[in-house]
Amino acid sequence: MLRGLTAAVVLLASVSLLAAGVGEVLHPNRTAYNEVELEELIPALARLVELLDSSTLTLGRQYPDLWTSLDFAAYAQGILTASGYSAYLVSGVGWPEDPHTWLVVEVPLPSRVAWIPVETAPEPGQPQQKLGHIPLAADAMGVLWFDDRYTRPSVTLDLPENHPPVASVRALPVIGIPGGDVTFFGGDSRDPDGDIVLWLWTFEDGSSSGPIVDHSFSSEGTHLVELTVVDSHGASASTTYPFRVVDERRPPAGCGCGG
Repeated sequence: MLRGLTAAVVLLASVSLLAAGVGEVLHPNRTAYNEVELEELIPALARLVELLDSSTLTLGRQYPDLWTSLDFAAYAQGILTASGYSAYLVSGVGWPEDPHTWLVVEVPLPSRVAWIPVETAPEPGQPQQKLGHIPLAADAMGVLWFDDRYTRPSVTLDLPENHPPVASVRALPVIGIPGGDVTFFGGDSRDPDGDIVLWLWTFEDGSSSGPIVDHSFSSEGTHLVELTVVDSHGASASTTYPFRVVDERRPPAGCGCGG
């Protein structure tokens, strides 16, 4: 959905970095940070990398055939925002895709705030395998630098307000038996202003993904099934579905059956 909006967003909703409150992206070495600040920054970057490396939330979409850099950045921005980060869409020129969009993430430290670039688009022609990466490079002395292109964004991009999706579940059969296959449908879930791009199912004994999944339950009782849906802007919603399993071979209590 975002693919058709790229030009309009760049033309109508671009603002300067200063106006958006985005600070300067500084290289993570002693040219910009003192020793104490670097000791604070390194673990903060590690925590951000851990989130960016998540494969559970990736979509496998290719760049630029299926999504533009703006699509990937908008999706990752929503995920990072939900995780407590302030992430800004920024754009610059001089790339094969011109303009190119990535994120600048605000990372609060005890002594100051660091502004960290995050590239969210995979390599051209490659599927997305993680949410993004911090474009770090090291010189011959092991000193860390950001790829210079990411320290010079031109503008920030302000997308229209995103409304979260609504998760919905149905199942066939409506009542299961122990060991029997049950098909769960998440396709009735909807997004009011975009597309749902990810369906995540959580069962008591495992997890799965996709709009339609099959599962079986080994025991009687009411089993809770959770569906989380994520839209193309990275917003999510969840619902819990109680699914009843009955052993039809067992006679009802007090029936007087048998000897």
